[in-house]
Amino acid sequence: MTRRSTQVQSASRSLILPSLLHPIVLILVLFPSLAANSGGNHRVRGDEFFLACDNRQALLEYQQAYRENPTGFEELLRVARVYNDLGRIALGRSDSAQIFYQSATAYADSLLHYYPGKAETHFMYALAYGSTMPFCSVTDKIKTGKLVRDHALRAIALDSSFAMPYVILGIFEREAAQLSWISKTLVRLVFGESIDGSLDKSEHLLRNALALDPANSYALYELHWTYKAMGDSAHAIEALRDVIQINPHNARETCQLDEARTELDKMIHGHQQSTR
Repeated sequence: MTRRSTQVQSASRSLILPSLLHPIVLILVLFPSLAANSGGNHRVRGDEFFLACDNRQALLEYQQAYRENPTGFEELLRVARVYNDLGRIALGRSDSAQIFYQSATAYADSLLHYYPGKAETHFMYALAYGSTMPFCSVTDKIKTGKLVRDHALRAIALDSSFAMPYVILGIFEREAAQLSWISKTLVRLVFGESIDGSLDKSEHLLRNALALDPANSYALYELHWTYKAMGDSAHAIEALRDVIQINPHNARETCQLDEARTELDKMIHGHQQSTR
């Protein structure tokens, strides 16, 4: 499939979600173009609030746009995205994170029903369900993890130039590589297959995402976690330094930037202590 134009990729970064799940959280979101909309449109106003880091007001506008067009691709995508962002920002800070994530999955279900042939649909589906994993039982985590992997792969099959599904798969490989033997046994019992994961594959997938979108702060932030899992503090610190050089475009990226700065301070302090 042909690569998206530079102009569309730039708009995509402005409106992207990811993560995505941390951990097997993602990672990643979306990025429809703003150019085709008129100024009085609820979707346009929602985009303006979203890019001004006001997700609550953006949600109100997106919900109104959804009411007016409940099967629209752009409307479903934006509501799912902003609910997922609200969940990621609330994660660890508020009990509302799970509710936001569950709302995102409901709209992702509708996307899959109406638009199964779009790469963005499968990415959003993988992201939304992957984000619920901190609230799942061990068995449900395994089932959800397989769902996340399969839909991320489907997104890439539909559009190999789409960076964010590679981020999801990079996280999947990292988290699978760190599963306990008990969890790996459960995987074999539930699915009849082994999911071992690889930190080297995680790095490769995240590097693929960056080759497609060099300013992808989500990929850089997740790359730092992969290097940290490898015990490679120097490269982890380098990835964090790259993250904080990228200006955030929305509330989720602003939250990620704050986390990256905190993590960088901790890692530099720990690295200095270990070299004394």
